Amino acid sequence: MQQPQNSTKNPGAYHTANALGSDADLAVASTLAYAELESGVVSLDDSYLPINPVNFDPTSMQIEIRYLAKRCFCQTDSS
Repeated sequence: MQQPQNSTKNPGAYHTANALGSDADLAVASTLAYAELESGVVSLDDSYLPINPVNFDPTSMQIEIRYLAKRCFCQTDSS
């Protein structure tokens, strides 16, 4: 997925907004970008295996992105 040139200074903000936005195609694409990043970091000592976008289920990653965006892993009065 190519992101617009004006968003390259903060790709996290770009992909977070897309992952939590209303455009389903952009949400899946940005969630996949986050999943690829996390997968690469978690498996630094292993061979890289790209995630198959056809079989990718964005649900769990979208939950994680929502938690990261709100900086909260549990519901509070302020969230």
